[in-house]
Amino acid sequence: DALFVFVWIIGLFLLCSSLFSPLTEGEPDTRMKYLLFALMTASFCLALREDCMEWGQWILYRISVPVQIVLLLIGTFFGQSRGRSRMVWGLVLVVPALWLTGCSAQELERQSHVTAIGVDEGTDGAFFLTFGFGSTEEDGEPPFSTEAESLEAAEQEYWETCQKHMDFNHLKNFYISEYILQTDQLPGLLREIQTHGAYSRGTRIYVTEGDAALEAEKKEQPEEGIPIHRMLNAWYNGGECILPTVTEDGRYRGSVLWKY
Repeated sequence: DALFVFVWIIGLFLLCSSLFSPLTEGEPDTRMKYLLFALMTASFCLALREDCMEWGQWILYRISVPVQIVLLLIGTFFGQSRGRSRMVWGLVLVVPALWLTGCSAQELERQSHVTAIGVDEGTDGAFFLTFGFGSTEEDGEPPFSTEAESLEAAEQEYWETCQKHMDFNHLKNFYISEYILQTDQLPGLLREIQTHGAYSRGTRIYVTEGDAALEAEKKEQPEEGIPIHRMLNAWYNGGECILPTVTEDGRYRGSVLWKY
């Protein structure tokens, strides 16, 4: 947000300066200076309002910056020699800054950091998926549960419901119920995990005797376990692997031999 405010203010300043004075020698009259000050103040006030961020970004990236570039090019190639020198340096300083605007970045307040995912049996061939965010309802974001045919579908539903994106860079554990291990749904889930590296990068796998959702909802997640890529390798090569289990009373004890 701070970077956006900075770029917006500086961008409007350069635009107004380009319109009012750079193509001529000398200073603009007093009225132009007052108008420039009013526009700067108005842009700063609007930039601080969250509901103005989206259309403000559109104006900045689609109108303000292109107009600045055009005016700078005009001053560079058609201005007087002294003004041309200033424009060249201005172009050198401004254009690289366009790559620092972060227009494709997601805002932090619209992201939820998933720390655990629970996979249970749903209805009509769907999964009952639970996404834990490492916090309880009292001091943070509550878990999100839904029935969906895939992780991607659940992620899209979360966006439509909460208007936030799921960030899987902090994902620690996958909890899969024992029942899911024996169903025909499992290959589709493993294929999605293998295809999208964000689900499997540094993630561990556990098999739950009870509901996987209960483990995914916990704030504290274990730091040790079997990496999920071992299960993916066994599935891909038709082999077997040993998966740690979570008992019905919530203890991390024992293991199960899984073979695809």
